[in-house]
Amino acid sequence: MLDDFGVSMAYQKAWRARENALELARGNQDDSYQKLPIFLHMLKVSNPGTIIHLVTDNTYHFKYMYLAFANSIKGWKHCRPVIVIDGTYLKTSFGGTLFTASTMDANNNIFPLAFGIGDSENDSSWLWFFTKLKETYREREGMAIISDRHKSIENAIDDVYPKAFHGACIFHLLNNIKVNFGVHGEDLNLNFVKAAKAYRSRCHSPTRRYTMMTSNIAESINAALKAARTLPITTMMEGLRSLVQKWVWKNGNEANGTFTQVTTYTETVLRENFIRAIKFQVFSVNTILYQVVVE
Repeated sequence: MLDDFGVSMAYQKAWRARENALELARGNQDDSYQKLPIFLHMLKVSNPGTIIHLVTDNTYHFKYMYLAFANSIKGWKHCRPVIVIDGTYLKTSFGGTLFTASTMDANNNIFPLAFGIGDSENDSSWLWFFTKLKETYREREGMAIISDRHKSIENAIDDVYPKAFHGACIFHLLNNIKVNFGVHGEDLNLNFVKAAKAYRSRCHSPTRRYTMMTSNIAESINAALKAARTLPITTMMEGLRSLVQKWVWKNGNEANGTFTQVTTYTETVLRENFIRAIKFQVFSVNTILYQVVVE
């Protein structure tokens, strides 16, 4: 202000002016919570099949919120039965935590399943979120849940999904090793990842994790919502809806333009493997045994 307009002001006055400007552009935090029920109702009306749960405490203050879009519910049966779970902080004056559940579609795109908001990552909030998640998507055979090593997530999975396999994100597990044992270095990173992805390690998993060894897709969602997490809750939910709609539109157009029997990602992998395979030499079993005996 001093450089541009020649006006000298104290830090607190500049801060208050900034907060007032942001409130004019984004809306008031208190008013946003009052508008949330109306927004969620209209979201459900305009997206038939969408499931929404809003819970308040005894004083009618916000407590929990759960949202699963109709498109996600319809598409879940076509995705691999692996759900990645994560929670991240909301950067507002009221705080709170954003819960996410996601998977990957056949073309290896991020496929959001459900979102939730609670006070923090505690046993009660995670239990409520997992309960609503199971009510929405049920439990598929051979289902696996991937997350970090948060104890509340583990407790909630044991209560709600006792038959599902709970796998740890390998990078969170690696960080735990570094913190607890004080071991660092590129050799540790390389050898740990190799060991985690080795077939003799993965064969001990009671269900298939496919290629989903980390919770990176959840971290990607958190990164995409980084700016939205600073907004009032209703504005944030509109930003979230807009993001999911863009992904659905983009991935849907790509799928409609696919004319092979498999997805674009799978077709690319098959072609690359075929190109490598034509350079291989094939020997009969007798020839291999003869070479071994001679050597």
